[in-house]
Amino acid sequence: MQRTLHRLIISGISILLGPVLQASISGQIYPMSQKRIFQSIDSELSYMAVRDITEDGNGFIWIATLKGLNKYDGYNITKFYAADGGLSSSCVESIEAIGKNVLIGTDKGVCIYDARDEKILPVKYRKPVHVQDISLLDGNCAAIGTEDGLLIYDIRTRDIVQADTLAIYKMTVDPSGTLWTVNDNNIITYYPDGRRKRIIS
Repeated sequence: MQRTLHRLIISGISILLGPVLQASISGQIYPMSQKRIFQSIDSELSYMAVRDITEDGNGFIWIATLKGLNKYDGYNITKFYAADGGLSSSCVESIEAIGKNVLIGTDKGVCIYDARDEKILPVKYRKPVHVQDISLLDGNCAAIGTEDGLLIYDIRTRDIVQADTLAIYKMTVDPSGTLWTVNDNNIITYYPDGRRKRIIS
C-alpha cells in the first residue's frame, strides 16, 4: 500500500515538475503565475489503499481504491461510492480510460463512467464478476480479467462476452496487440479478439 502511494507521489512530482525542469534547462523563465506546485492529495482520497490510476481524455486523474473511486481535477477530488448509485461496489479493483469515459472494474461487476452525462452506469452481464484487471485491446474492445476468466467489452455497444474461463489476475498488451495474462499457475496469451493463443506453464 505504501509502495503504491509512493509511486503515485513520485509520478505526480514527475508529471508536475517535468515541464518546469525542462524549461529551466532550456533557459526559459516562466512568470510566477505559471509555476506548478505539487500538493499531496492522500488525505483527501476516499481510502489510502490505491488499486489503480488512469487519466481520461479530459485530463482528469482517476484513482481506484478499495473503498471508493476518486476523480481529481487538479484542485479537488470528487468521490464516488456504491451507496451513491451507479457503482456495483465501492471496492474498485481496476480502471481504464476509454477516451473521455472510464471503464470501472469492481469486486461485484463492471461499470462505465459516461463523461457526457457525468454518471456511472452498470454494464450488464449475466452475473456479478470480481474484476482483477482491465486493458484496452484496440479502439473497439477492452479485455477484462476476472476470477471467472477473460471477458471482452465492446466499446461501441457496451456489451460483454466471455472469451475464456481461465482465471486472470493481471494483464498487459504488447506492441503487436497480443494480450499477456497471468494467474496462479500460468501465463496465457490471447489474440486481440480474445481467442487463446498460448499457455505457458
